[in-house]
Amino acid sequence: MKSVLMLIWLSGPLFVSSVFAAVAQLGAIYYVFDMNSTTKETYDELGVDQCYAPGSALFLRWICVTVFVASVLMDLKESCSIVSYLSLIPTINKWTDADKEALDDKNSLLTKRVVVAKTNGTQYQIEVICCGGISSLERAWWWLWIVVKVVAELGCMVAGSGYVLYADSNENLILNSVALLFITQIDDIAYSFAVTDYFKGLLDGLPDIGKVECTDPEHKAGDGLVLAQLFGPWLSICLLFGTTSIMWGVNC
Repeated sequence: MKSVLMLIWLSGPLFVSSVFAAVAQLGAIYYVFDMNSTTKETYDELGVDQCYAPGSALFLRWICVTVFVASVLMDLKESCSIVSYLSLIPTINKWTDADKEALDDKNSLLTKRVVVAKTNGTQYQIEVICCGGISSLERAWWWLWIVVKVVAELGCMVAGSGYVLYADSNENLILNSVALLFITQIDDIAYSFAVTDYFKGLLDGLPDIGKVECTDPEHKAGDGLVLAQLFGPWLSICLLFGTTSIMWGVNC
């Protein structure tokens, strides 16, 4: 009980910050959608295409939207990496009594139990049992935050690209772009503000999974990951311009 209370005390600030970041991002996205709707109605009343305001340059508009979409795609790439990492972590639902005892004060991903057994005379056999893994409840908790993160990122991309495209001057194009970048960084700001050395230690201790150059077959990257390293950058560029075109079409 004492260890649970200590864990809650140590992780509480980060949890509160995460909830605040999610609410702040989703709330900001809602208001951006509302502003977009109001701006579009105003343009319709004036008989002007909302994406081609007379006081702004088309080339600058394209630059601002592309850079904004790229920033959101970077966040989505981060989410994909989290999903990939989570899928490689085994699910452990049944622990032995010794494992439960070992996990009382430890993170399940970091715990190891060493068993030393005497065999013949002075000969000893050392067995290392790794308790790495997460429970189904922990996995569901991780998935919940991943879904919230992805929903916020997709909503920010759609609402934000419209907010940038509807700017009525070159100055507002840049100002709107910077304002939307602030919304995409709310979660990073909340994490940096509230993260503790305790959690930094846990993150530093997590095992590396999917190394490209690794002699351990268990953690060596597959052929798919190697191909992604070779062709991924070109696919990313195609994805960027394709997504920008889609966002332009959706909002205009």
